[in-house]
Amino acid sequence: MAQSAVSILPCVDELIELPPRGELLWAATVLRQRSFDLALLFPNSFRFALIGWLARIPHRIGYIADGRGPLLTVGGAAIERGRAPSG
Repeated sequence: MAQSAVSILPCVDELIELPPRGELLWAATVLRQRSFDLALLFPNSFRFALIGWLARIPHRIGYIADGRGPLLTVGGAAIERGRAPSG
């Protein structure tokens, strides 16, 4: 689902799915070697935000959840399912 929705965006050159567990330093090293400018962090997990931070990706965008706010450069509040955004 996320792959098809994101792949049509003109700013997306490549989509990489990271392993679900373990291999934290391996993933960060691989991403750092690729010199990405932007990471869109869809999973609300501290682990994925930490990988982006360790990879030194300069722009890390995602939801502020699970204590990962300090690891993001741009964060937003997650919207609960079934609720319309307020404002």
